[in-house]
This record gives sequence, structure tokens and C-alpha cells, in this order.
Amino acid sequence: FIIIALLSIGPLYAETKPADMIYKAFVEGRMELWTDAITILEKDFINTGNIDVLHQLILARYGYIGYSLGVENRQEARNQIALAEEHIDKLIAAPQLESTGYSFQAALYAFRISMAPLRAIFWGQRSMNFINKAIETDPENPAGRIEHGNAMFYAPSALGGSKHEAINSYSRAIRLME
Repeated sequence: FIIIALLSIGPLYAETKPADMIYKAFVEGRMELWTDAITILEKDFINTGNIDVLHQLILARYGYIGYSLGVENRQEARNQIALAEEHIDKLIAAPQLESTGYSFQAALYAFRISMAPLRAIFWGQRSMNFINKAIETDPENPAGRIEHGNAMFYAPSALGGSKHEAINSYSRAIRLME
């Protein structure tokens, strides 16, 4: 009886893992699962202070910000940016996540640019500074290369953007992930 009960609980527990919930939210278009995962990660981080949980929380927010912008929900994107920024310094202070923290900081500025393009010159430079710090801190971390690719892809050529450079950065990120 106990074994059967544990086996039946297992699948329910698997669905409550934040990464699984986010994947399911993405695949099935059930964004309430994404926000539920963020809530679980928030509570877990508050209870444990675990830096890896914080990394997962900011990563979840990063994806949700992109979604929010895609569906023109700028207010939700702004809220998530502000919440993510509250803890970025903790990631940067952790040696194993310093480069990733800089990458997230760069991305948050890029998200702001998409909502206020007139500030691109000011925020774009800040974003590039964080991208450069991410790559300098850990050249083998794909996150910095991904953000560099994003910056090159979305920036107008007059401001230094280059689709060719973007492809090179994305390709490098793929190689690093492999």
C-alpha cells in the first residue's frame, strides 16, 4: 500500500518541480503554471537563501519577461524586471554565477530598451558593458555569448548591431553548451 501511494504521488510531485512547470507552461501555453513556478521558487529562496534557487528564480523571471513583452503586457514585464533586479547582485557576488549575473543584468537593460527605444543609447551601452563583464569573467559561459548575440541581432547597424556577429555569438554559445 505504501509503495502504491508513493508511486501515485511521484507524478504529482514531478509536476510541482518549477522547471517542469515552466516547460509545461511553455509547451501548452498555460502561463499560470509559469507564474506558479516563480512563486514556488520565491518561497524556496526565502526559506533557504540557496543561490542555485535564486539562479533558477531569475532565469524563470527572464523567460516570463520575454513572454510578457511578446503579448504586449509591459506592466508585467516592468514588475518582473524590478523583482529580478532586487537579487542580481547576489548572483554576481557568487563566484560560480558571477558571469551569469552579469548576463542577466545585460538582458534586463535590453528588455527595458524594447519598451523605451529612445533610451537605447544610454541603456544599450550599459547592457554591452554587462555583456563584456560576463564574457571577461567567464569566457566559457554561454549566457554571455547569448546576450551578445541578442545585442548584435536587435541593435540597429548604426548603433553597432550586426546580424553576422549575432550568428557568430549564437554559434559560439551553442558550441559552449555542447
